[in-house]
Amino acid sequence: MKLGPISVAAVTPRRNLGYEADLGATLELVDYLCAAGVHGIALLGSTGEFLHLTPEHRAHLVRLAVKRSRVPIIAGITHSTFDGTVMLAEDAATAGAGAILAMPPYFFRYAQTEVREFYLRLADRLACAIPIFLYNIPFFTTAISCETSCALLATSLSSNPVRS
Repeated sequence: MKLGPISVAAVTPRRNLGYEADLGATLELVDYLCAAGVHGIALLGSTGEFLHLTPEHRAHLVRLAVKRSRVPIIAGITHSTFDGTVMLAEDAATAGAGAILAMPPYFFRYAQTEVREFYLRLADRLACAIPIFLYNIPFFTTAISCETSCALLATSLSSNPVRS
């Protein structure tokens, strides 16, 4: 499935005081958004409050949503560590997500060279298995500068991507 012009950032319905996703309600939301005519659904971004779910629960939710959805799922795979990000990205690719949504690791601030290296290493580990969307939420993590975004885009357009 190809992404179209209208993608929405979905909330994650909760139960049990907010620490567990309501899988049934999430799938009903996927059905509703598909019926409303969206072209893609972003799950588990900041609107989806990914921080409140375990990586295993996040991967399970993406698998179910991909199976249910009639439009591409853009899976939020942000994690506080590089290895956690890779694990969630690989799970999303295996599940059949249309793309992944990744912000730099949160909590600490990083230099732009480190942000660039993070994305290049992620792309290298995924070996083009799934498109990567840069997720720039400066309030929660290091901002991705325009220069860094342009440099990353230039490597993705090159026939021989730059590796650091």
